[in-house]
Amino acid sequence: MNKFCSNEADYHQQIINCIDLLPNQLKSEEDLHVFVWGHEIKLLDAGRNGGDGSADLLTVDEKGNVWLIEVKFGYNSELSRFVWENQLKRYKRAIESMSYQRLLRYTKEFLKGRELTKPTDVVSLQAESIVEALAAWQERIGRALVAPDELNRRMAETIGTGTYGIMVLADRFAPDVVDIGQQFEHRGPLAYVQGIPTNAGIEFQLRWHRTASGISDRQSVAIDPDPRFDASEKEVNRWCDPDSFADTLGEGARHLWLNVLQPGLLRLGWDGKPQQVKQMAFNVGFEVKQSLVPLLVIGWSELDAKDVPRHSKLAGQASMKINPRMKQLLKTSGDISLVNRFAERLYQLGWRGRPNRNMNRRWGVVPISAEEVMKAEGVMIYQPDEATRDHNGRPGDKESIEGLLCEFEAVLYELRHR
Repeated sequence: MNKFCSNEADYHQQIINCIDLLPNQLKSEEDLHVFVWGHEIKLLDAGRNGGDGSADLLTVDEKGNVWLIEVKFGYNSELSRFVWENQLKRYKRAIESMSYQRLLRYTKEFLKGRELTKPTDVVSLQAESIVEALAAWQERIGRALVAPDELNRRMAETIGTGTYGIMVLADRFAPDVVDIGQQFEHRGPLAYVQGIPTNAGIEFQLRWHRTASGISDRQSVAIDPDPRFDASEKEVNRWCDPDSFADTLGEGARHLWLNVLQPGLLRLGWDGKPQQVKQMAFNVGFEVKQSLVPLLVIGWSELDAKDVPRHSKLAGQASMKINPRMKQLLKTSGDISLVNRFAERLYQLGWRGRPNRNMNRRWGVVPISAEEVMKAEGVMIYQPDEATRDHNGRPGDKESIEGLLCEFEAVLYELRHR
């Protein structure tokens, strides 16, 4: 969990806002400005399962140096050999098959500010072409080293000849990305940049670079890494654990954890240790007939939860998710009627099924089949209304947790005395 960036969408925006600060080695000349001319650009037939894919960012500096940037945030399993051998290989193939004009077609919505992620207030809404957009950008930065139509010509040529750069930009360092990147076949330059969110924006560090001629300077970069980046990476990659959980929560959620939920779980027989620690949560297990059963998930709000505000996804301000594991209850009890009774009581307290397949409107309202529970993720989330998600200390949060503990006590009694 990061103190300054809530999720990958937030990371994209912060990168765009700080794009001029990309390492000088990746620019035509030192200290050039950089323009983001595409975000999540549609790439035909470049999806993982054969559909269309989308490239995160397309940039160009003042003299026409173009980069395709693939962004990874947080603990992401794709920040591995996958990003080169699978994802970027598909993107490169798609760009080879698309015309420059078609590529531009998929950048218009971003350049006109019609997406949630915005360009850095540089493009006139009246710009009807990439040339006009480039001219608006040059007007904002106060200089035009290359005329906008010539800059556009250079961009088209770079894309058409396949000599654009390909960059992986992530908030953490994964050595595999360097090792596999060295084997990637591409005419243009390649790079791995680490971008750390800070209170002032993104700080970039070049971790590996292969020029268009194939010369690698990985060794010189790895010898003297910036210690600030290593320290920040440890903070970003810290997984959710009961011992440090309180420190990451906002004041209201911290009070609920330390004074209501944690002591309540201990009274029910939890030993205070996580049964399983994950990136964003940990499982709480209870002893049932000499077996430890993980019936509850506790952690930080999900990064992609649209109904959780940005600040509630930041370390030190996080809200707390408490998700009963209904599938595990069914596996343990073998009794779908017990699961449905528990779901009904949870629904009255504000917990709901996931939104997909209308589970949020049915779980706890009508009887659910064992087959459906086993096919689903099998948890319920706290969302008493569309504007409320998880616990942060708002009015009613304490009472809902106390009700949950009461219902858990009844369920545990039934499981232990069957």
